[in-house]
Amino acid sequence: MTTKHQVKEGDIIAIPFDDQRVAAALILHVSKVFRNAILIGIYEQVFPSIDAIDLQTLGGPFIGVPNYTGKQMVRDGDWPVIGNSAALFAAATIPELRVVDTVYYKDTPVRLLSAEEEARYPVHTVAGKGYVEQTLQQHFGKR
Repeated sequence: MTTKHQVKEGDIIAIPFDDQRVAAALILHVSKVFRNAILIGIYEQVFPSIDAIDLQTLGGPFIGVPNYTGKQMVRDGDWPVIGNSAALFAAATIPELRVVDTVYYKDTPVRLLSAEEEARYPVHTVAGKGYVEQTLQQHFGKR
């Protein structure tokens, strides 16, 4: 029987996106409002294997704006947790994201937007496993 991981903020996960490359991501929020959703920031670094990810040198900018994905990939072990870092979590910028005309910070509605303001906030999305891995392949190219 496989043990499921209890997903938590500050967890560092490995996202294999082809046979020879892995990205590292930081869990920024585990939603209680958006069912089975976690907010992740994927680091602008690529590694040849999960074992090659050095938690001591991990950091720097995220690829694009952090957004949501399903926590089942982490919980079920497709994207394994390789550590937890309070320091990386404290240094991370968590974005406010727009759901229709409401700005959310994590699970908290911040305020309603006017039509003119909507373009200033990134949209809250939830990307599945295949989409995230394909996006990483495109971002890092065929190296």
